[in-house]
Amino acid sequence: MNLQFLEPMLKEITGVSHVFRAHVEHAAQTRMRHLGLDNIANYSNKVRQCERETQALIDELMVSETWFFRDGKPFQFLTDYIGGHWQCSNEKPLRILSAPCATGEEPYSIAMVLLDCGLHPSEFIIDAVDISKRALDYAKRGVFSKRSVRGDEWDMHARYLSEYDNGYRLADTVRHTVNFHHINFWDDNFPGQHYDIIFCRNLLMYFDCRTQQKAVTKLHGMLENQGLLFLGHSETLCITHGQFTSVPSTGTFAFQKTATSPGSPGYQYSHPEPEPPVEPKTSHHITADTPLSSAVTSRHPTSNQPGKADIVEAAHRLIDEGFEQHALLLCHQYTQDEPDDGHGYYLLGLCYTGQNDHEQALQALRKAVQLDPEHYQALLKTACCYDRIGDPELADFYRQQAKRLINYK
Repeated sequence: MNLQFLEPMLKEITGVSHVFRAHVEHAAQTRMRHLGLDNIANYSNKVRQCERETQALIDELMVSETWFFRDGKPFQFLTDYIGGHWQCSNEKPLRILSAPCATGEEPYSIAMVLLDCGLHPSEFIIDAVDISKRALDYAKRGVFSKRSVRGDEWDMHARYLSEYDNGYRLADTVRHTVNFHHINFWDDNFPGQHYDIIFCRNLLMYFDCRTQQKAVTKLHGMLENQGLLFLGHSETLCITHGQFTSVPSTGTFAFQKTATSPGSPGYQYSHPEPEPPVEPKTSHHITADTPLSSAVTSRHPTSNQPGKADIVEAAHRLIDEGFEQHALLLCHQYTQDEPDDGHGYYLLGLCYTGQNDHEQALQALRKAVQLDPEHYQALLKTACCYDRIGDPELADFYRQQAKRLINYK
């Protein structure tokens, strides 16, 4: 399927670089079947001409699974924060943003916490935004499937959810406290407000490094001085030092905006455009004096310099034989010389995995997938890394992307 128009269009609208080709194909095929079209060129023209179809394609693509009190520790921390630190006044209600909010379970969970802390609905404002209109329509109904209720660490489910039609209906006391908005995170007029707390979990991981830094800068500007930002645990490396301070609470993955001035609500912080991220480099070079020189054998007898294929083969051999440190040196040099080759970052990820450095491994593997979204081994290895650090949701996400490559090729 020729996605010459659709794929870059979706990346431009959403900012997402990890929109895998197979996923885009699947979304397009679903919409084409719905419209009775069998030609991708005709469908692309339909998307160009019809804003409603563009939205329908985005709705089909941006599939997200969530549930109430997902990864419970941020909500436990929020309970402690409201009870011990937040001083509410009628002049300044607590403002919280959930972006993206998907089908609404996160902002509704936040509302339950605030109500249980004794806040009256007039004392807080919760804005929930998402690019998917279909997800927002689902959220506003306040009726959820049983998959939205998982775990037994929170008794709030019974207080605010009642059984309804093989699922659950949310109490109106909660449903009426959340304001849903159909907004793109990258719209110029978003947010139009400043917030005391922002939940932005599992969005940045879909961006490339440069877009991540732009997003963090935007989030920084959206927060009040000393406001709180909650991220997904795989996104903590995106934070720019000096703009935020990590909150010392295990499993929370929260950051506090560094106070920039005594400013008042609505104070605008001026910040420069972030510099492009610099890929890790090494000062080591492979020469005849290093032990690695014997591992790299050129396929071209007339050349004294090994080719790309020689270096990749040597790195594979070193990894297979357990010489991860030697392979690491070789892979760093290779990614420096070939920064657009996703396979080099895949090999770098294998090196770090062999050293049980899963954080560095994930950085390298996600870079590999960013450069080559159809790198099957990199997708599976990324899934394995997330399994090892205890994130089954992200592990399943990458595993499903690998599965789609097989199903749709």
